[in-house]
Amino acid sequence: LCEEGCNCEIEQDLHLHFHCTNCDETVCLTEQKIPHINLPDGYLAEDVNLVVTGICEKCSSNLL
Repeated sequence: LCEEGCNCEIEQDLHLHFHCTNCDETVCLTEQKIPHINLPDGYLAEDVNLVVTGICEKCSSNLL
């Protein structure tokens, strides 16, 4: 989901993503962190993401 050049690694940088339902673009919200999730013993995470959907800043300014 990350933008080109983003270094989103499970153990280092978990952040939110925003997907615009109007222009279909997804952007990293690197300042908005996802807290570390402690899984029970025996569970191995392969991917973690949280996607917020809606209208991005660029598209919402065109609607006003």
